[in-house]
Order: sequence, then C-alpha cells, then structure tokens
Amino acid sequence: MASFFLSRIDTLVDPLLEEVGLRELKGKVAVASAKIAYQIYKNAFHSKRFKNWKNLAGSLRNCCGRVRVRKNPHTVM
Repeated sequence: MASFFLSRIDTLVDPLLEEVGLRELKGKVAVASAKIAYQIYKNAFHSKRFKNWKNLAGSLRNCCGRVRVRKNPHTVM
C-alpha cells in the first residue's frame, strides 16, 4: 500500500503560499493533491492493461485514505 500524509503537504506549502501572497490557497493544496493522486490511482488500476493483468491472477488493493489528526486549521475537508 502506498500512502502520503496530506497534513505534511499543507505544513510545507502553506508558509510558501503566505510568502507569495496566495493566502486564499492555504489548506487547499493537500486536498487538491489527494484528488490528483486518486485520479492517478483510478487511471492506473482501472485501465484495460491492468484488467488484463488482473485476469491472469493479479489482485487489487483498494485505495484508502485516512485522516488521523488535522494538524493544519486551514485545511478544508
């Protein structure tokens, strides 16, 4: 299973957004990253190529996202 921490993205990116005057994007970059990651997952694991492989005895793990702690109060869920 592959995973990444959304709160760490915002923790890194939010100060940079502040510096360049894009405060309205604070707390939104991680959510956008998660949406893009999910699209990549769907494209990869629901493609014709993957279905062919799966038919030859492959298996699919579900994409699961979990939020344990909301570290950034600006993050929009």
